[in-house]
Amino acid sequence: MTLKSQCGKKGFSAFLLILFIVLLGFNILTPMLADDFSYSFSFDTDTRIEHIREIFPSMTAHRSMLNGRVIPHAFVQLFLMMPKIVFNVFNALNAVFLAVLVYFILGTNFRRCSLLCLCGAFMLWNFTPAFGQNFFWLDGAVNYSWAITVFLLFLLPYIRDFPGRKSAPSALLTVLSVPFGFAAGSWSENGSIAAIFAAVCLSVLIYIKEKKISLPRILSLLFAIAGFVFLMSAPATAGRAGEMSLSAIASGLKNVVGESQKVLLIPYIIYFVSFFLAFSSGDRKKLALSAIFFLAGLGSLCSFVFANYFTPRHFFVTIVFTIIAVLINFDLIMEAGSKKLVQGFTAACAVVFAFNFVLGAIDTAVIFGKSLERRRLIADALSRGEKTVCVEAYQPSTPYSAAYGLEDLHPDPKSDTWPNISIAMYYGLDMIEGYYP
Repeated sequence: MTLKSQCGKKGFSAFLLILFIVLLGFNILTPMLADDFSYSFSFDTDTRIEHIREIFPSMTAHRSMLNGRVIPHAFVQLFLMMPKIVFNVFNALNAVFLAVLVYFILGTNFRRCSLLCLCGAFMLWNFTPAFGQNFFWLDGAVNYSWAITVFLLFLLPYIRDFPGRKSAPSALLTVLSVPFGFAAGSWSENGSIAAIFAAVCLSVLIYIKEKKISLPRILSLLFAIAGFVFLMSAPATAGRAGEMSLSAIASGLKNVVGESQKVLLIPYIIYFVSFFLAFSSGDRKKLALSAIFFLAGLGSLCSFVFANYFTPRHFFVTIVFTIIAVLINFDLIMEAGSKKLVQGFTAACAVVFAFNFVLGAIDTAVIFGKSLERRRLIADALSRGEKTVCVEAYQPSTPYSAAYGLEDLHPDPKSDTWPNISIAMYYGLDMIEGYYP
């Protein structure tokens, strides 16, 4: 190993360590929020889940009542059974694992990957709406940032089989690709569409070049499709399928396009400019991979035209896939000898990141302090035998707090107000309400 490669490996390892520490810190400072309280209870019996065996009937009921995302929500209920530090550590490790997966997708050296991953981290922080919901909120992280891990694990064997790649997928990855196919297909309505689309595109390109495609890739794709059918055939989801009218679809399209202009305009400009600059490299295979990730992200977004609701966190798969596509373009630009261009862009992102990071850290710490005060007031009330509590509702100011954009305690709740009723049940209260100072 040369000195440069050793330095590059150390630099990448340092990046991963810092990433773990930062994510762990933010996770520790993020309290239970909204759906976390609801998923602490069985959807079958409405009692607190205390054993793993209770998750199975709970998710069966969940599939009939809410949606078919039973795999991620089973993990949510599993983590909610444990001390939160367990989730905090695993969630921070997931971010590290995502960076490692990006390294394998890029297929470049450690020195270049360190810069590209740093750039990608800055872009994610700067451009992801509802960042805290996607990375720090327990229920949100498992449903969204963990979804990206599953999707990339599912796609990695196809990418490693992609024409021009120097290394084939490992035997372990090949074996795991089939069950990961089902998980990727059934994880989320919009993200699974993106993953399956990317796998189909890669399979077609592999077949065109190699005149064949391996049996594990075929099985993995079939299992992914089966997983998606399982997801969408859930009684709760299928029951809403006939509710869409032409006017509702038009309204959904208008909403998605309008919100996309606000969120995706700059990332999309960056993508198309970088794609144009990378085009002169002549590496059509990497350019095709970049285009596949971009189009898969776009397809994920289009699926919300038919959705019943659309929130900022639903941009997550689109943002991540677009950033991966940009990093592939940047890698080609650096190969062509324009490393300073990528370094300059990363420096600009770092300046924006610095301001956003400080504001996000302060906001997250403030909400953590409010959560400690809330728990103290609840404990004091219970010690006095009181079953009704009024506490201050969370009012975060930046999207880096997981509480930003999530429903919190309502004032003067009725017996069926959510999430008041779930929070009251969690703490053993008859009623809890929030006030806004």
